[in-house]
Amino acid sequence: MSPAFTIRILSWSEVLPLARPVREKVFVEEQRVPRELEWDEWDERCDHAIACAPDGRAIGTARLAPDGRLGRMAVLRECRGRGVGGALLEALLERARELSLSRVRCMRRRTPQGSTGASASASAEESSWRPGSRISR
Repeated sequence: MSPAFTIRILSWSEVLPLARPVREKVFVEEQRVPRELEWDEWDERCDHAIACAPDGRAIGTARLAPDGRLGRMAVLRECRGRGVGGALLEALLERARELSLSRVRCMRRRTPQGSTGASASASAEESSWRPGSRISR
C-alpha cells in the first residue's frame, strides 16, 4: 500500500509553485487573510515543508524560520484529520534538529474573524512535540 502523502523540505524557490495554491486557499480564501499580509519577506529565508498526495498535488505546507519560529501551516480542508499537519510539524522539528536549533516556537496569526490557527494546535496534538518542550538532539 502506498503512503497517503509524502513530506519534503524545500527552499522557497522550489516550494513556491506547490505551496502558493495551498496557502491561498487556506489563508486568503478560508480565513480571509489579506493577500498582502500572507506573503512576506520571511518566506525566502525559511525552510518549507510540503505535503504532497501520491499524484503530486500539494495538500499541506508549513515553514521554519532561521530563529526557530514555525508558522504558515496550512492543510487543505479535504485533507485535514489525516495526520498531514502532524507530519509537517515532525518534518520541520527534524529540520530544526539538523540546524542545531535548541528552541522552536509555533506561531499563530489572528485572522479578521479572530481565528488563531486551530489547525496548528491540532497538528501539535498529532505530533510528539508539546508546547514548552525542548528540541532533543
